[in-house]
Amino acid sequence: MSKNNEAIIVGGNHHNMLGVIRAFGEKKILSNIIIINNNRYCFIKKSKYVKNCDIIKENEKDIINLLNTKYTKINPKPVLIPTSDFAALIIDKNKSLLSKNFIIPGMSNNNFSVVNLMNKYNQYKLVKEYGINIAKSWLLDLSVKNVIPDDMIYPCIIKPVVSAFATKGDITICNNKDDLLIAIEYYQKLNYKEAIVQEYINFDKEFGLIGCIHKDKIILPGVIVKERIYPQRRGNVSFGIIKRINEFNIDFKKIFDLLKVIEYSGMFDIEIFIKGNEFYLNEINFRNSGNSYLYTYEGVYIVYLWYLMAINKEISLEKTEVNYEFYFTDEVLELKQLISKNINFKESNKARKESKISFLFNKNDKKPLLYKSLYAVLRRINNDK
Repeated sequence: MSKNNEAIIVGGNHHNMLGVIRAFGEKKILSNIIIINNNRYCFIKKSKYVKNCDIIKENEKDIINLLNTKYTKINPKPVLIPTSDFAALIIDKNKSLLSKNFIIPGMSNNNFSVVNLMNKYNQYKLVKEYGINIAKSWLLDLSVKNVIPDDMIYPCIIKPVVSAFATKGDITICNNKDDLLIAIEYYQKLNYKEAIVQEYINFDKEFGLIGCIHKDKIILPGVIVKERIYPQRRGNVSFGIIKRINEFNIDFKKIFDLLKVIEYSGMFDIEIFIKGNEFYLNEINFRNSGNSYLYTYEGVYIVYLWYLMAINKEISLEKTEVNYEFYFTDEVLELKQLISKNINFKESNKARKESKISFLFNKNDKKPLLYKSLYAVLRRINNDK
């Protein structure tokens, strides 16, 4: 029997990585993990599905050096899976070097790269070129005075151009010019050189398209409908439902054609706004989504499917679509919704009872949640960031 390719997961101390570790573990593969973390509180490493763990600061050179010194002699080639924007960026930047010893996600079409399309304005231009609806966007050079264009539309939303070097908290909705000027000043204080400003779409619903692609084979197991988001209208899903693809009368063909044109192989997380009978693409993330593990409730292991395709293994016996809709919760964000009084105890309890799966609690892998709770207390006691 041939030896399985090792899985090496690179990313932050977050449920995104935890979901990948658990998905592989449930498929009898223990993960090697590299946690990019600047403090000592790493609850992810407590998962029983971890084989080896390294904790390293957010430094590109050190991470690449670790990969090349610890994992280059493994045969067959290990599979690298990024679970954060920063990890996806550094893997793609160093793909010529890494591809000698690892199987990595990326784009075969040399006219494109993950690094280039992680720039939101570059992605905007490409999406527009292929006739896909997207909010009108402007690229702002923050070193220029009177930087706001005359044709700016309000309300708008300002974001860092590359999310790998930013946080969700830096995203701001601006209702007028004065709001935008305040946001620009804040960005300048944070030493951002550029920002992207987008027309704000007052959407009815936000969807998530999470799947994988390899050599034109696209797997989209279902559609996430985001019922609650935290922070509201500009954050991550805290409560939602996963539905079957055939329940939607929406044609995503242009998006999938774009993924094929750039010859991308890897996981993807696509955010879609629905307004009336139209959809708008918000952004494409070329990495695993923290929500991908949710599909395992219905027996679909998206990251494992890409792993199999990447190492040229057959997937015909694997499940690729959900058969039934089901609710899910992010326990941490739902608690924040409750604390912020966006929901009441009755709504919170109802969501908890309806949900079939969540991000942290797992009856077969209990330690990560226990240690996350413990570390939250210790950080407060020690006044650590």
